[in-house]
Amino acid sequence: MSYPLSRFAASLSFRVARLRHVAFTIFLLMVCNAVADAVVVRGRVTDALGKPVPGARVQLIEAGAVEAIAFAGADGSYEIRDGNSGRFTLLSSAQGFFPAIGEDFYGGATDVLEKEVVLAANTVKQEVSVTATGIATPLPQLTAPVSLIPEEAFETRVGVIDEMRQMPGVFLVEEGQVGGLGSLFVRGGPSDGNKVLVDGIPAEDLGGIFDFGTVSATGVGSVEVYRGPNSALVGTDSQDSVVNISTPRGTALTPLFTYSGDAGNLHTWRNEATVSGAHSRFDYLTGYSRFDTSNAIADDRYHSSTAVANAGIALPYNTDLRFTIRDAVSATGLPDAHDFFGVSENGKQGDQDLYSGLTLENRTKDNWHNLVRYGITRKTEQANYFAQPGTLGTVNDPYYGSFSTYLGNLVTIRGANGYKATGQAQFYEGTNYQSDDNRDELYYQSDYVLPKNISVLFGFRYDNERGSFNTIGPYGVSEYTQRTNYEYNLQVQGDVKSRFFYSLGGSVQKNEIFGVSGERSNGGTGAFAGDAVLQPV
Repeated sequence: MSYPLSRFAASLSFRVARLRHVAFTIFLLMVCNAVADAVVVRGRVTDALGKPVPGARVQLIEAGAVEAIAFAGADGSYEIRDGNSGRFTLLSSAQGFFPAIGEDFYGGATDVLEKEVVLAANTVKQEVSVTATGIATPLPQLTAPVSLIPEEAFETRVGVIDEMRQMPGVFLVEEGQVGGLGSLFVRGGPSDGNKVLVDGIPAEDLGGIFDFGTVSATGVGSVEVYRGPNSALVGTDSQDSVVNISTPRGTALTPLFTYSGDAGNLHTWRNEATVSGAHSRFDYLTGYSRFDTSNAIADDRYHSSTAVANAGIALPYNTDLRFTIRDAVSATGLPDAHDFFGVSENGKQGDQDLYSGLTLENRTKDNWHNLVRYGITRKTEQANYFAQPGTLGTVNDPYYGSFSTYLGNLVTIRGANGYKATGQAQFYEGTNYQSDDNRDELYYQSDYVLPKNISVLFGFRYDNERGSFNTIGPYGVSEYTQRTNYEYNLQVQGDVKSRFFYSLGGSVQKNEIFGVSGERSNGGTGAFAGDAVLQPV
């Protein structure tokens, strides 16, 4: 049997065409699969006032190499795709602006990540605050006075007081020498009117007191100070300011070990070491420091040790899990008013402060952000006096008559007006005591970005606080208190044509002490209120 040649050729042509079709189909499936498995990074490039920066160049960097490049559109939006998963950084640039290097992040093969880029004009350095509004916002868009001290400012510091006292409206008083009580007064307010946070976790004692004198600069990534009442966002105890001390993250692609040490007179020495890095989905930082000094007064020796850790992991579906801890132990002498007595009292105060939190954060593809944090605060303080100082003498008092007591040395005190007095001051027996301040907090925040750059934030906070104070001796006193607080807050912020910025917020609180009350965004009691700021054209 035979077939015509033309029929055979047609059959062969059909089979070749069919093979081409199959091959083309397989190629399309491979391309689609590659696109489906690509990490997608998108967002908007704006200036400090929220105006889009069209044509801005956005580069996706991995291990120092450029993986992909995108250019912002007319509305500032960009989108980058890359077929590899890994730890990336965004490098953005535009004419007339400083280059911006973003925080490193992990991108999986199927992740769609939202990363906003803010470029600073080449005449200023742009800084972003979270404390004031709960949402990362460039400082020029804020409706409140906020100062931010960066990490590099603390590289040569032992503590945080020297840098903080240079901010406007802030007055920091340190009692005695190094290690003495450090009290913060903002705009004339009391020292117990400040809300102090460590990585977002409330850190002040029950009642609002916080000792900045024992805070080491080890593991301090930045310090934000919101000068003004802001109780609607962070709860009670913030009638004058909000201070947030944050721990830095590890960013080096290979483990990075750093050590610094120094020494000086008065038996002063310091050692500090940190280990940090980032690999794939993980980033970590841990550090430890020890500081000692005898100070210039007898029995006023001070030492402190601080251990910090910050570890995070990028989970699937744009979710991050982060654990932070800061443990500080210090001890300082209690010499009392040495210049009045001419001799130091023999006492010691010890502090053990621990702050730790676990934060779960998620950001969806449509600008919806959710955060839940569980934080604990454990603070213990003891004061002990070991021996009665001075010499035993007799005091003739017109009301109590003559009695024996311990007196200091004979000293002469000269006042600022030129008057002087000579005599011996009477010692009063110091009180031995121990106080404990414990707090557990659960915080939930959900915020969404609506069209026209309007952000809406809802938050819920639960606090369980316990405190005790016990004096030791024949007339010892024991006190214990516990209070449970709840708070719901709502906030709206946005802008009009990137020139008029506004923030409106309020909260309803149920406090163990004063019951149910409404708090407005500037700290007063009453209905919802807000603030606004107008930027020049």
